[in-house]
Amino acid sequence: MSTTLLVRGKRKFRDGFTGSASVRSAASAQAVYDVLADLRTHVVWGGKAYGAKLQHLLAIDCPFEPATVGAEFRSVGYTSHGVWHDHSTVTEATPWSLFEFVTRGTMQSDPPFHGSWVHRYEIEPDDGGSTITYHCRWQLTKVIADGPRLRRSVFCELLLPTVWEAGLRGLAAMAEGRP
Repeated sequence: MSTTLLVRGKRKFRDGFTGSASVRSAASAQAVYDVLADLRTHVVWGGKAYGAKLQHLLAIDCPFEPATVGAEFRSVGYTSHGVWHDHSTVTEATPWSLFEFVTRGTMQSDPPFHGSWVHRYEIEPDDGGSTITYHCRWQLTKVIADGPRLRRSVFCELLLPTVWEAGLRGLAAMAEGRP
């Protein structure tokens, strides 16, 4: 079954942004949660294997067992602006309905800059599958695109939803058992 994506509006809050996207999947809520809780899979569905090109994970150092609240992991991610080195902590892990983690990272650039994110995945069972909704709240010490507001707008309104779409579609595909 193909997935459908709905991207909700982004809004600015003090020194940061929020946004969300949803995708319908043929996978059960349990299958989706199991993929999310197996942190080793994030580098696959959040990487190039499922079509993420603009921004994607390159490596992850994480526990082998399913993640629970308090689990920590490190990852390295690629963007066209530099390589991010991140440290994350799982803050919510409710089987088959909710998975959330907080990330703090530094991009190797000149000068380097820092960011923090809250990644929240809500999983709702529905007829023969589930709906996965991703919420993101992020703050950066410097906007990636210095210059006119249009560039910030392009980053927040066009680039990030593309990244979220690739990740959600990869997550849904992996949970459905599609290559």
